[in-house]
Amino acid sequence: MTISIQPVSTSEQLNLCYQMQTAIFHHELNLLGMQIPDNYDRLSLYVQIIDSKVVVGTYRIVPNTSLGLPIEETGFNFNQIDQNKVCEMSRLVLVKEN
Repeated sequence: MTISIQPVSTSEQLNLCYQMQTAIFHHELNLLGMQIPDNYDRLSLYVQIIDSKVVVGTYRIVPNTSLGLPIEETGFNFNQIDQNKVCEMSRLVLVKEN
């Protein structure tokens, strides 16, 4: 087993990330209200988790921009934190082993 992490660089790779998110969040967890992609995606860096040349997972890194961060939609308050030093890692998904 060789695990590596690489940034998503093509639209095909990004579409695979969205497919994996949809499979987990919509179909397995029944979170049908979760928008995939959402407004944060255009500013986010997507990453693929690869095991022996097979993509087994993904996550995104969301920088703190004028949109804020997704976690703030839940009511989390960043008033005590330097806003210029914050980003969010979200939508981590890993596929099940067969």
